Amino acid sequence: MAARANKRRLKRALLAAGATAVPMAAAGAADASVYWWYTPYGDANLIQTRTTPADGGAYYWSWVGQNHLDNHMLGDNSNPGNGGGIAGVIRTLQGGAQGDYCSAAKTGGLTTATSGAYGPYTGFTPPSPVSAYQRRSSTINGSACQADRARWGFYITDSMDPNTDCQLQENCGMGHSVLMGNTDNRPWSQAFGPGRKLHMKSTYQVNTFQDPAPYFGISFTCFVLQDMTKTTPSFAEICLDKWSEVSNTNTPVHDGAIVCASPPGPYGTFNVDTAWFTLPSYAATPVNYATQVGPQGSIGDGFSTLGQTRTVEFTVDYGQLKNIVYDMNRTASNPPEHCHRPLSMEPGDYRLVAVGDGFEAALSEVTRFGMNHSLIQAWTDY
Repeated sequence: MAARANKRRLKRALLAAGATAVPMAAAGAADASVYWWYTPYGDANLIQTRTTPADGGAYYWSWVGQNHLDNHMLGDNSNPGNGGGIAGVIRTLQGGAQGDYCSAAKTGGLTTATSGAYGPYTGFTPPSPVSAYQRRSSTINGSACQADRARWGFYITDSMDPNTDCQLQENCGMGHSVLMGNTDNRPWSQAFGPGRKLHMKSTYQVNTFQDPAPYFGISFTCFVLQDMTKTTPSFAEICLDKWSEVSNTNTPVHDGAIVCASPPGPYGTFNVDTAWFTLPSYAATPVNYATQVGPQGSIGDGFSTLGQTRTVEFTVDYGQLKNIVYDMNRTASNPPEHCHRPLSMEPGDYRLVAVGDGFEAALSEVTRFGMNHSLIQAWTDY
């Protein structure tokens, strides 16, 4: 009876958080068709710690509450140019870290507790005491991150914060990164059968974008994989460009773009390729990297959607991941933009090490860029 009651309580909590199914391991369901990697659950966020359903499943409980950001900020305060973003995610992962982090790149250290009124810019005001849930740079009213349970807010200002530096080739950015630790999570393991696919869902709101031309601002949902066949740690960051405003067009510019993102510096040797896609595909020859779930209108483009809460949901099946890796591996002639390792063409060789939501800006001194998200989830359908 107790087990059934716990299952019912978990199901109610997950549905209230926007979940589409009950995490198999926590519910104890042997016939579940989803296997959760990350999802909110009540006041906690659950991170899977077992590889496949055959392992039984278990969760790391990540509690995001007051003063959480004091110990969960990705970035190097002494060198903000090599701070958060994918470099910070991987450097922190290599230490075995697990949990919910704020990742901030080129903002300086966000270490100052603040009760500042960031809600009008991010669209999210934390509970009282507000200062327990917000951290900003050393500049009053400067760039800031907010976090409370599943709700996160991000704010960047370059023109009003000397610690923030957005440039053409070095974007500034901020987001919520979920680190999976050392768990060998395999979304495309053969244990899931022939229909296996990674499924991701995000509910978000880009609330403020003020930037003189030329401007470049995007919001993204990403997942990060590690190729477990490589001696040198090798990663693939795969990102949906879900909101864009670029100069005088609102057409996303990242469709099918592959970038070698391996950072230089004294942080150890690792390789990172990043693949970008949009849904529906805006490329002249559409890329087949993912399948959108739900209405096409869930993708927000440009100024016309500021302040709107939107949900985006997509899947990446076995063949689509092979398409992404193929594009990462293929030779480019003028000049190469990817790392040319090559990566494994077998999707089962990849473990899921991180998922995340956020935004980035470049080209000019962005005046104000603010957003929030209230949900991010990742699971395997099988």
